[in-house]
Amino acid sequence: MRTELEGDSLLRKVRLILGAFETGAPVLGLSELARRTELAKTTVHRVATEMVGVGLLNRHGRRYELGSLLFELGQRAPRTRAMRLIAARYLEDLALTTRETVVLAFPREP
Repeated sequence: MRTELEGDSLLRKVRLILGAFETGAPVLGLSELARRTELAKTTVHRVATEMVGVGLLNRHGRRYELGSLLFELGQRAPRTRAMRLIAARYLEDLALTTRETVVLAFPREP
C-alpha cells in the first residue's frame, strides 16, 4: 500500500485534474480526464464532483471545465498583482487603440 506522501493524496489528484486542461482543450469529458491524468475513471469522477462542489470546476452535462474560482484566486496572487496594477493603464490604452481584447499573462514557473 502506498502512502499519501508517495502520490495518492487528494491534492495531488486535484493538481493532476487541473493540469489536464489546456488552452486547446478547455472542456474535457471524464474519459479524457482519466486518460490525461492516468487516474481511474471512478477516482476522477469522485474528485471532479468534489471540485465542482467547491467551484474549482464547472460541469456541463458529462464534460468539465475550469471554474471561475481559480481565476478569482489567481487574481489574489501577490506575484502577479503588482505587475497587473502597473500594466493596467498600458493595457487599457492598448485595448482602446486597437479595439481588441488585451490579456496580460504570466508564464508558469517550472
